[in-house]
Formats: sequence, structure tokens, C-alpha cells
Amino acid sequence: MCDLGCIAQALLRLEKQFGNDADGAINFRFAWTDLADLTAATYETVFRTVKSMVNEELLSISHNRITIKNHPGLAALMQSPQA
Repeated sequence: MCDLGCIAQALLRLEKQFGNDADGAINFRFAWTDLADLTAATYETVFRTVKSMVNEELLSISHNRITIKNHPGLAALMQSPQA
């Protein structure tokens, strides 16, 4: 089952693999279902989790582009136990 850490890890891996565009977004345009497939999570879980990360100001989203705003915070999610 995928959790916050799983999605955080996938986003950091995508950024490392594809780099960033001129605006700082991950240089990979994808749909929520793509991220769900990548993490073996449901669309709903990915959507809810990413929205939570945006609310915590770890990410920003614009036109299906994700920008990681807080790398240490996102990395910490990979190591924290989930409730």
C-alpha cells in the first residue's frame, strides 16, 4: 500500500531523472493516473496525498506541472512512519 513516503519518493525520483524546466517544475508532464500507476496507488490516494502536500507547502501545482518547494520536507516524509 502506498503512503505519503511512497509518493514523495516517486516525485523526488522523477525530478532526479527528468530534471527541472525553466520554471523549476519537474520536467515531466503527467496525469494523476500516471503517478498512481508509478506508485501502485489509486488515483484517489494520489490526488488526496498530493493535495495534502500542496497544503503543507511542500509542492505547488500548475497546469499538470509539479514543483517541489521543500525538498527536505518531502524527503522527511520518506522516513517518517505513517499513522
